[in-house]
Amino acid sequence: MTDSEITEVQNFIIDDVLPINAVEYEKGEIISKIIIDTLKLRNKRLLEPTELGATILANQLEFRAMVEAELEELEVDDG
Repeated sequence: MTDSEITEVQNFIIDDVLPINAVEYEKGEIISKIIIDTLKLRNKRLLEPTELGATILANQLEFRAMVEAELEELEVDDG
């Protein structure tokens, strides 16, 4: 991923993914799998992914690692 793509993905994780999913799911692996599976389904059946979605699909392992790192950071901050 380029630096700008990394920043966009990190912002998506922090602003959109974790606020909705962090309380319900304790593992970043589960959260990232939900996002990736949703993107795959939309790509097949409903809509083309956005540029952000395409970046996530093309970098699934890195996305998972980023979600896990941000979730860990959130847990450290909370205490």
